[in-house]
This record gives sequence, structure tokens and C-alpha cells, in this order.
Amino acid sequence: MGQAMGKCRRPAASDDIDVAGKYSKPSVAEGVPLELPYRTCARPSELQSELQDLKAEVARLREALASVPTAGAGPLLGLDSPNGHKPDIKFERVQYIPLLVNTGPHQGAGKGENDRYVGIPNFRKDFAARVRVVRVALEEAERYADKDPKCLKIFALPEFFFRGPQGAYSLQDTLGDAYHTNSFIFQLQSLLADSRWESWIGVFGTLIACYIAPGKKMLHNVYNMCLVQQGGFGGNATERGKKCQFVLKHWMSSIDFLDGGGPADEGMVGFDDEHWLENHQQHYLDGLRAYGRLQDSCLLRYGGVSIGLEICLDHAESRLKSNEAARKYQHNRPVEIQIVISSGMSLADEAMVVNRPGGLAFINDGMGTNEGVVDGRTDCRLYKEQDSYERIEPDLKPAFPDISPEEEETLANLFCMDADSVPTKPLLAVYPVLKVTDYDD
Repeated sequence: MGQAMGKCRRPAASDDIDVAGKYSKPSVAEGVPLELPYRTCARPSELQSELQDLKAEVARLREALASVPTAGAGPLLGLDSPNGHKPDIKFERVQYIPLLVNTGPHQGAGKGENDRYVGIPNFRKDFAARVRVVRVALEEAERYADKDPKCLKIFALPEFFFRGPQGAYSLQDTLGDAYHTNSFIFQLQSLLADSRWESWIGVFGTLIACYIAPGKKMLHNVYNMCLVQQGGFGGNATERGKKCQFVLKHWMSSIDFLDGGGPADEGMVGFDDEHWLENHQQHYLDGLRAYGRLQDSCLLRYGGVSIGLEICLDHAESRLKSNEAARKYQHNRPVEIQIVISSGMSLADEAMVVNRPGGLAFINDGMGTNEGVVDGRTDCRLYKEQDSYERIEPDLKPAFPDISPEEEETLANLFCMDADSVPTKPLLAVYPVLKVTDYDD
């Protein structure tokens, strides 16, 4: 309510009415709905019925909130209250297990064949299929992971793992409802809900989301975000939020979309190479905050471990080094683990902030570079002293050891799995357990 009302009409039978009371007319980019408020012309009797439905919904929500232990403290938006919050485990060691898969576009091979994004045409089916891939890979990773609860397991996906068949998902589907399973973010978070994942964090690659302004055919506010989630929160929404952090990519690269200067699809617009956080609409940043903390500084902390996370070009631009908040943080507590998720990047010496004895650096790249394991998909550095490090080698394991023909077909619909792709099948790089150097000691 409270919005200026134009001519009212009843939604047509072809309109898609969602649970939030919005309708989505098909847009130029199929699968990316225009998000517009609606109000039907209604008789008093219809309004009375609608009012009763709203009262019933309010009662349902009150009942749901009553079951949340710290609802009074703001279970999803506050996130800072210690009430009922289980103390974090103090992690002493770390094991890095990235999923290696090609997240780049399909490269046109013949005359007249263009590069294209890889994915299932239906956005929601595409995302659900990718979540299933992650679930299977997580279960397989658990087989090889260290069982000590004081060992932090970091499961990582590469950049662009979640981008869909047109280069981006809609923000409407991505944000959804933080209390409901319909949102893409909630689906990802739920993978680590069980208590057995308490000593795990999922660095879930990046998810590309976009918004179409009402009355517009082109997209603006394209988000490239990484969801980082610690597991073991069960059904507690407060714990889920406390253990979730988002990092948004700060610098956009010319290779982030197919035409080299911006999104190639006519339903999307380009943007400058510099993509500053302040350009994002506050409304949608608030939508992310309904699920967890939004980290402008790309600094994370889990179980006493200080982690710096950079997304592709952010690493080349030394975001961790140049960010003011990061510099202040570095002065008080050095970053112990530096993680880069990328698509066409390698660890850069000049961008390292962990180049001191015991510092650790990890990367998972979705396109491959000329360094590291599996054609540059992954790398791990253990620093011995400043600018001197040992490269740690992983044990490569198939992510889908008993893959069925149906599963293989699904993977081929989601990622480049042809003979020229490396790897041709998703792999888990199981790194050995390494000591976390506590620089507070």
C-alpha cells in the first residue's frame, strides 16, 4: 500500500501471480520477470475476504516467529545479538576442498556459432539443478574431510557457478522470502543446516543476479555476490543469519559477460568496469541483510579464524590491501587465510596479505590460468616467510564417482563438459590439513 495507484485491472490468466502479491508479465529476457505492484479492482465483499486472508497470514507469521528462540532480538535483521547464540568453535587447523568445474561460457566452435551461457532455459529449474550438484559434491567431500571438529573445512565453488542461461538470475527469485524455501539464497543456505556441517563453511562461488526496473526492458543493478555460510544451524533462523556473510564483487571485468563490454543478451545492459557498492539500490542490499551480514570490507571471521575473500578482479586490484576497513583490521589482527574465487585469475604476489610465516592462500578458478593444478583451476600457498611460499598439492577425487547417464546429461546442460574443457568432469581437490597460524599468540 502507500504507492500511487494507476488504472487498476485484474491480472490476466497468463500473468504469474506469486505469493508476495505481485504479478510478472513476461519480459524480453524470458525467465527474468518484471517486478510490478498490482492492485485489482475489487468489490467490498472481495476486500473483506482479502482482509480475512491477511489476518490469517498474520496469525501464521506470529506463530512462526514464536518458535524462533531470539525473535525479540531480530532473528534475521539484527544478527548481532548474542542472545541464545552458541559460542563459535575455535578452529586450529584448516582443510580446503574446492569443487573444480568449468564455469565459463560455451565457446562457439563453428561458423555462425556464437559463444553462449550454459544452463537450463527455465531459471528456477537451472538453479535447483545446480544446488543438487553442490549437494552431491558436498556429500562426497565429507568422505575425504578431516573429522576433527577443530579443523575448519572450507568447501569452495568458482566464480559464476550460479549465473543461469542468460548470464544472471532475477533478484526476485534470488532474494525471495528469507523465511521461505522459494528463494535461491535459502536453498543454498539449507545445504549446510545439519549439525554435521558445523565445522564447515561453504564459499558458494558467485551468484549473478539482476533487476529490471518497472517499465524498462533493460537490466540495471547487476550483482555478482558470494554467499559464505557456516553450517550446523539447524532450523534456527537466528543462527543461520549469524553464520552467513555476503561479499559483493567490487570491480567488474570486461570478460564478466559475453560481449566484452557488458551483458550481451538484449535483456541486459552493460556497465562501467568500475562497479561501486554505493551504486546498488539500498532496497536490495536490505534484501540480502535479511539472510546474513553484508561485508563491504571482504573480511570474514569464523571460529576465531580471520579470512579475507576476494572475487577475481578484486584480487588483481588488491582489494584486501587497499580497502580502508581492511587496513585497519590488518593493523589489529592480520588475515590468516586469503581466499580468491575467480574465472580467469591466478594468485598475484603483489595482492597478497598473508605473505608472512604460516599465511595461507587458496584459489578456485572457473576458467583456468597458466599456474596451479588442473590447468590452473586451483592453487594453495603456504608462506614460509615474506614472499617465499610452498605450493601445496591436492589429492584429486571425482566429485561424482558413480555418475548415472541422467546425471551426466544434467551436468552437460549446466557446464562446459566437452573434450576441450578442463576438467571434463567435476573434480574435488582435497588438500591436506594445514595449521592455522594464530597471529594473536
